[in-house]
Order: sequence, then C-alpha cells, then structure tokens
Amino acid sequence: MDPQNPIAAVTHHDPYPYYADLVESRPFYRDDALGMWVASSAAAVDAILTDRRLRVRPPGAQVPPALVGTAAGTIFGHLVRMNDGSPHQALKPAIAAAIDGVDRHRVVSEAVRLLARSVGADIGKCNLNTVLFTLPVAVVARLLGATDQELPIIVEAINDFVKCIPAHATPEAIAAANQAATQLLGIFRQPAAGRTDGLFSELVRGTRKDSDIDSGAVAANAIGLMSQTCEATAGLIGNTLVAFARNLDLLTLAKHKHDAIEAIVSEVARHDSPIQNTRRFAAEACRVAGVTIAQGDAILVVLAAANRDPQANPAPHQFTPGRNTSRIFTFGAGLHKCPGAALANSIATIVVRELIAGGFDARDHASVRYWPSANARIPDLGAVAG
Repeated sequence: MDPQNPIAAVTHHDPYPYYADLVESRPFYRDDALGMWVASSAAAVDAILTDRRLRVRPPGAQVPPALVGTAAGTIFGHLVRMNDGSPHQALKPAIAAAIDGVDRHRVVSEAVRLLARSVGADIGKCNLNTVLFTLPVAVVARLLGATDQELPIIVEAINDFVKCIPAHATPEAIAAANQAATQLLGIFRQPAAGRTDGLFSELVRGTRKDSDIDSGAVAANAIGLMSQTCEATAGLIGNTLVAFARNLDLLTLAKHKHDAIEAIVSEVARHDSPIQNTRRFAAEACRVAGVTIAQGDAILVVLAAANRDPQANPAPHQFTPGRNTSRIFTFGAGLHKCPGAALANSIATIVVRELIAGGFDARDHASVRYWPSANARIPDLGAVAG
C-alpha cells in the first residue's frame, strides 16, 4: 500500500514508487490535508531551494513558539541553517571555511578510535543503533575540541536536544531539550583557550573580525553541527548497511575493495536519502516553479523524490555507485545548502568500512522498520547485529 502522504512516506518500507508517481504526475501541488504545497520534481525542488523569498522559518516565527525564552530557543535562534537574517549570513562563510579545513586524517583517526572504544574488539556483534546515534556526534564533538571526558555528556545532550525540533515535540521532550541546551551552552561558551586545536577554534578565529557575531552564536552553531550530524549521518550509515543487506553482491564488493565504499555511501545519499524532506515558507507572495504562492504559505520540499527524478539522474532507481554525473538534493541547495555534506559522507564511509572489516553481518537487516520521524529516514537496526 502506498503511503498516505509525503510525510508518511519517510518511514514507509518502500516510498520510492510513490515518489516516482509524484514526480511524474504531481511535481508541485497543493495538499489540502497537510495544509501545504508539496514539491517533488528536481526542477521544482531546485527552484524552491534557490529562491530567497522562500525562507526556512515562517514569517515572524524565527524561533518555534514553544521554545521562545528557553535555552533551546537561544540555540535555535542563532542557527544559520534555520534563519535568514544578516548576522546569520555573516556567520555562514566562517562555518563553511572551518568545515572545509577539517583534516581528513583526523576524521579517520577519531572515527576509528571512538568506534573501537565504544564497541570493543567484537565489532560484528555491536549495538548498531548505539553506533548510529552516538558515534557521528562523538566524532564531530572531538573535531570541535571536546575532551573524551565531555563526550558522554555531549552525546546524550545532543540526542535530547534534537527532540525539541519537530513541530509535534511534547512538553516532556522540550523540557529535556532545554536542560540539554543549558548543558551544551555551558560547555561551548567556555573560553576558546581550552579548545585551541579544532573546528571550534577555527570558527572563533573566522568570526573575530565581525562585530555582528557574538560568542553565543558561535557556540550555538557548533551545537547545531552536532545536532545535524545526529540524524543525517545516522541515517546515512544505517541506510548504507540496509543497502548491503538487500544487495549482498554490493557487500562483497565493499569487503574486497574498501575504496569502493565512499562511492557506495554517496549513492545511498541519493538513492535512499537519510533526509527525505525539508520545508520552506513564503516571506512574501511570489510565483515560483509556475505556481503562485501566498505570503506565509508552507512548502514541503521532497528531496528524496527529486533525487529519483530522471531529469536529474538518468535511470534514477538503479543503484549505481560512482555515477559520472549525479545530482543529490539530500543536503539541500542554494543559500541553505548544508556545508557539512562532505564531512557526513566521510564519517559514514569510515564507520561503514570499520563495521564491514569487523564482521558486520547484513543478513538480519534486509527488512527493517524506521524510527518515527517526519523528515529523517533512519532504520531501526535492532539491539544486536551478527
């Protein structure tokens, strides 16, 4: 049975025939039941993501109402990926430059070290869900200069903080997120002297000359990098493991040719996107992709459908690592394109490589359920692998 709507499709066992139908028959349409427009084709998605009249937050609601005046709201209000104001635009180049400057060898060494530390010698029998939700955050935290002693606190706090982001977050989730936000701000607002070698110190150095950027904004966006990592990279690792389970020839290739894993991870990002959709809101009445949008209207941007649009990627339903040309919408486009895409791919590639080398058994993961989410596709890989 097809999903009821594009939001239900996120956790459907196979939403891609449904997405293909949207691309072909409803590339940009109004869904009255959802109360928003839905963009599914590559052309519509690209037009919306690159139109500056379409914002990431509703007009007049920079911070979700439930978070106003809270620690979580303080972080949210500073996040460049959630805002379009001039201070946020000034911070974006510094974030992109700092991420671009991350030493790939350090990413590898931290990921390998932390995985071995967290799961022990028998990687083949590790708790894969724990790996998905803790390891990527821990790696980014270390790149930001966090100590090993701080990692358990940071990882737990990030997993609590992200629970406040969905519109349907419960009061209990918001309370836990606020407590987590207070902890995280306390850690990352400390003087940068304690974090002189890492991504956080590069962020500080990159923003010192701009008087519009304060230390709170830098700390909030360091936290934002980890919160983005929490779901997107978890989904990328998990969906890659599921791809191996459903195509054992692909797993054999990865076992015998480790340098193929990076191309496989990149194709998973397109073929089974960890972030299936995002949203935009019209700051003014406008016409985009042939449709007139009223001020305040919401648009659901179905990234996963656009990834499978044949106009963007020939033979889009075939899993083809190392495509000569590949248009991947998973990490966005335009002003709010995620600067951490390459970092997420690197972390996922390293973790997948180590799991395979350590004895990952794909057979139990061909059929999975997905963690409840309105936009992130993250498989529940069960308590034990192997």
